[in-house]
Amino acid sequence: MRYSLFVHMERWDEEVSHRQLFENLTELALMAEAGGFGTVWIGEHHAM
Repeated sequence: MRYSLFVHMERWDEEVSHRQLFENLTELALMAEAGGFGTVWIGEHHAM
């Protein structure tokens, strides 16, 4: 069975920079890959 992850790069706290959000998303994608996930889907801004 193949697993994938669907995420949004939502900014809940204005204190968190866009760069930090992207770094967090990158870290999550790398963790998913290390855990055997095959794909990370990132939602488009208008679907949020």
